[in-house]
Formats: sequence, C-alpha cells, structure tokens
Amino acid sequence: ATAKTYTDATATQTLNTAKAYTDAALGNQQSISDLRNQMNDQFNNVNRRLDRVGAMGAASAQMTANTSGLAGDNRVGFGAGNYNGQSAFAVGYQRAFNNNHASVSIGGSVSGSESSVGVGGGISW
Repeated sequence: ATAKTYTDATATQTLNTAKAYTDAALGNQQSISDLRNQMNDQFNNVNRRLDRVGAMGAASAQMTANTSGLAGDNRVGFGAGNYNGQSAFAVGYQRAFNNNHASVSIGGSVSGSESSVGVGGGISW
C-alpha cells in the first residue's frame, strides 16, 4: 500500500505540473494571437490612411492642373481622386497679380478622417 500511495502521489504531482505547464503555454499562445490580431488591425489602419493620402494627392493634382492655364486674376479649382478604393476631394484658390508675373495659392483636400492643406506662390519674368 505504501508503494501505491507513493506512486499515486507522484503521478498526481506530475499530472499537476504538466497541466500547469500546458495552461501557461496555451495562455502565451493566446497572448501572441491577441498581439498578432492587434498588429494586423494597426497595419490595416495605416494602409487605409496611406490610400487616403494617395487619393488626396491625386485630387490636389487634378485641382491644380485645371487652374494653371486659366485667364483672369482669380482662379478656383476643384479636383477628385481615388487610390486603392479611397476617394478624396480637393479645392483651391489662386490669385495672380502684377500682370500675371506673380501668384499665390491655397488649397486643401479631404478623404475620410484625413485632411491636408497647402499654400504656394510663384513669380515669373
């Protein structure tokens, strides 16, 4: 009976140790899985923001291209853009002066929660 009691106690201790090890290992796997999911969400958010910035660049380029050759001292331009499924809108104003030898401009674009604004100027002789 003593040998059986010793064997049963040792087996129970071994089983408890193995169970604790397995629980800890599985807990670590869940933590790693949670971290992986969080990182994937963050990468997806960054990718969406980059796509919006690309769309804003396209919209701004279209806006400026349509005001550059217009006659008149005051010019307003509009542009729309799309990049990887994200859309953007841009609007800008340009003022020419000094017989069209100088100009200043301001413009902005939006896409979802992203926005940008810019100013510029130029001279010619």
